[in-house]
Amino acid sequence: MRLIQAETAGRTHKLPMVNLRKELGRLKYLLLEDLPYRGISKRVPDMRKALWDKVPRLPALPVMNNNDVELHMLCGTRDTAMGIFASWSLLRFLDRRGMLYVHSDGSLTEDDIERWSAVTPGLVVVTKEDADRRVAKALKGTTIHLYRWRCGDGMSAQVVDAHFFGDAPKIVSFDSDVLAFHSPDAFISSVLSSAMEFMWCQDILDAYSAPRQVFHDVFGIEMPNRFNGGFMVTPRFSMDTFQEVDEIMETMKLDGRIDIDHYWSAQTYYAILAARRGLKNKMPTTYDTHKGKTRQNAVVRHYVGNPQIRFRYLTEGIPRLLRQIE
Repeated sequence: MRLIQAETAGRTHKLPMVNLRKELGRLKYLLLEDLPYRGISKRVPDMRKALWDKVPRLPALPVMNNNDVELHMLCGTRDTAMGIFASWSLLRFLDRRGMLYVHSDGSLTEDDIERWSAVTPGLVVVTKEDADRRVAKALKGTTIHLYRWRCGDGMSAQVVDAHFFGDAPKIVSFDSDVLAFHSPDAFISSVLSSAMEFMWCQDILDAYSAPRQVFHDVFGIEMPNRFNGGFMVTPRFSMDTFQEVDEIMETMKLDGRIDIDHYWSAQTYYAILAARRGLKNKMPTTYDTHKGKTRQNAVVRHYVGNPQIRFRYLTEGIPRLLRQIE
């Protein structure tokens, strides 16, 4: 902190100099990006519960007849209604070519599964117990860090578990706060192509475990700009890929600048793998995560857990989706 001197009664005192630019920035954020959204953000839990009343308005989809497009979602009972809308919004465009795997975080109930199956018949529910057994058999004792991280991080199932279920060479990993408003042709083409590539949406910021420059220093790679793993295409991981992730974690541990147990670790590991395999594959701008109202030309929108964004899933996304089917 910079200091200035002031003389009072013949004595010199050191006083802190206010960083005017920083304070103005904080005030701007408070007035424009925080206070206006506090009220509606507090209503999100109640709006999420009320979403169940709208689920019966979704017409049941036909049973999917193959897994050309294999979709995987991690979900719990709190977000089941959102997961139903998210999966329905995507599957309706797949012309029965998709297979949905719902990975329970351990909290999904029989009622959750029954109500979900009524809308998207044929879905495969992966219980946490089944996933724990299969992952332990493959990774326990064969990895230094990955298995421990997988068992302790709530989001790790997106990096690990999805690749142990199903058999498609590439999979779609998506969150319950994603809605598709038009046919997502770019991602369907990516899934169906023979190229073993990643494809992702662009986020509102870099949500990584460390600044991008640190990854360049440690791994010699250029991390994707604002990689968002909430709706992405990924090649199915082999044991070699899991060993690669484990080695990535070991390198981070030895370097010391990147927390291998960071809140954003799951997205970070996917981004590193994508960076090592090429950076040209982000989805068109009509798939971007963004602030503000849902754009009219949005093909897919990920309503991330930002106070300025999440409520729009319920106040903008769901109403738009329902208007499309009425």
